[in-house]
Amino acid sequence: MFASLRNKLLATYLIIIFLALLMVGGYLLFLLERTAEEALEGQLRAQALLLADMTAGFFREGPGGGPAGEPGTAPAGPAGPADPAEPAAPGSPVDPGDPGYVLYLAGLTGARVTLIDPEGRVLGDSHSNYADMDNHRDRPEIAAALSGAEGFSSRMSFSTGEERLYLALPVYGEGRVTGAVRLSLPLAEIRRQTRQQWSLLVSAVLVTLVAAGLISWRFSQALARPLKPIQEMAAQVAAGEAREPLHDLGSDEIGRLGRAINDMARTLKDKISEVEEGKSRLETVIENIPSAVLFMSKYKNILLVNGAAEKLTGLDRRLLMGQRLEKVIRDTRVIREVDEALAGRSSQLSGEVAFHHPEKRVMELGGAPVYSREGEILGLVMSFQDITAIRRLEKVRRDFISNVSHELRTPVTSVKGYAETLLEGALEDRETAREFVRIIDREAGRLSRLIAELLEISQMENRQVSFNIQPVDLREIMEKARGNLLQKAEDQKIRMDLKPGETPLCVLGDADKLQQVLSNLLENAIKYSPPGSRVQVSYSREEGAAGQVIVQVSDNGPGIPPEDLSRIFERFYRVEKDRSRKQGGSGLGLAIVKHIIEGHGGKVWAENNPGRGASFFFTLKPVGEPPDEESP
Repeated sequence: MFASLRNKLLATYLIIIFLALLMVGGYLLFLLERTAEEALEGQLRAQALLLADMTAGFFREGPGGGPAGEPGTAPAGPAGPADPAEPAAPGSPVDPGDPGYVLYLAGLTGARVTLIDPEGRVLGDSHSNYADMDNHRDRPEIAAALSGAEGFSSRMSFSTGEERLYLALPVYGEGRVTGAVRLSLPLAEIRRQTRQQWSLLVSAVLVTLVAAGLISWRFSQALARPLKPIQEMAAQVAAGEAREPLHDLGSDEIGRLGRAINDMARTLKDKISEVEEGKSRLETVIENIPSAVLFMSKYKNILLVNGAAEKLTGLDRRLLMGQRLEKVIRDTRVIREVDEALAGRSSQLSGEVAFHHPEKRVMELGGAPVYSREGEILGLVMSFQDITAIRRLEKVRRDFISNVSHELRTPVTSVKGYAETLLEGALEDRETAREFVRIIDREAGRLSRLIAELLEISQMENRQVSFNIQPVDLREIMEKARGNLLQKAEDQKIRMDLKPGETPLCVLGDADKLQQVLSNLLENAIKYSPPGSRVQVSYSREEGAAGQVIVQVSDNGPGIPPEDLSRIFERFYRVEKDRSRKQGGSGLGLAIVKHIIEGHGGKVWAENNPGRGASFFFTLKPVGEPPDEESP
């Protein structure tokens, strides 16, 4: 009911008006009642003063003409004044010593009259049998009168059972109080008038409240009407959707409030736009940086993740949000560093972390606590940068240096050893000298080929080798490569089969380089295949008009260990190092194959055959598809 300002204003006005009317009306009724009681008191006081003079003889002689306070026998007829100095009131039908005197006084004043002696005994009462009445000395008004003062009170009468107003005055005789006369009147009429006045007051209050309610309702409605659009505007501002400013604003406080709301809405809209733009930029940066980013609260609950963090953990970000860090990262060293940072004992995170799921990766850890303006730690931001490739390249570089050193050391050592032997006297033996020179020539040739292959790979990596890309017959190239190695295959009793497609196929490529690729792959296949096995060369084309041509070279050798499949195209990498060196391989052939095929815009890979042996594949573009712009 009081949720709206209009109802609150209306209720406030009505309550104030009601309380004001009630207080004013109640006070006026109290004054009226008190005025009526005071008027009644004045009336009783005037009558009591008269009766106090009239009853002086009564208290002097007592009822029936005896001494005061001693009942006597009343005379047969009206008696004269008991004291010759105090004659009876002129025209008094009853003598003061007559018991009917009290009734006479009551009829004279219209009030109840009671006469009490100094001891508090009732000597006469106009409304009750005084002989049955209790001693009245304890009555407040009687006690005051017997003490020489005016006594006044109002209470319920024990004898009549109604509320009455009592006034008692002392009666003097011979300089002392000889008794008291008390007059009383019922207050029923005053109370009736008071109740009637209260009824009139309540009616007046109700009528006034109805009229005031109508006026207040109109006034509160007029006051609250301009607040409704301000309320709607404030709600829009709170929701960030403020569009149209407020119009028709007055010059009062509400109008100034509306203009302030308009200014606040404009400022807030600008600020929200700035925050949203900054948030969008920040989210774009965080989402697109290659590093995995995690932000967590000071309780280690994850609050923000980016796409790289999803890939790192292998979990959807909706599952990551709100999770404890220990459930996502189980590296105890990372958890320990996070605890140190959140406790304020460390300002940054660093080190390397190994992740094994969903794949094995090496990550470089970074991070720092996030502080509030008051210096309190709000949380922690962590970043993981994938350095797997860097570590792998470092290992490849170490292996490369080691392999180059070894490959160069072997022929150089042989050349130097045989040369020293010749210089020490072996030249005198022509047959021995001739054999040594032949070995030196072979090792020098091996060294020359190694250096040439290294230079070729270096030139390819630096894009210093140009390819003569033009349409060539793939079948013709395959036959030339087979023909060059056919004698070597026959010497090792290996059959070399060529299975081209049913129709000639032209591809875009450098004929000499492609022949070098096939020769290298066929030579390796012959080298690692056992006698009596078979080496097969074939090609096929993928479905579709622009499908690439896939060339396959298969052997029946020992195959390639699965852990080495991804590294066999690295420089100097060998699956069986001792066996490869004995067979004269330098470990650069497959690396050259990879660079040549990539230079043609294709890709090369190896797979193990289901039974025995391995297969090498590479792709080429068929004629009709434009060459890759990145190809040299």
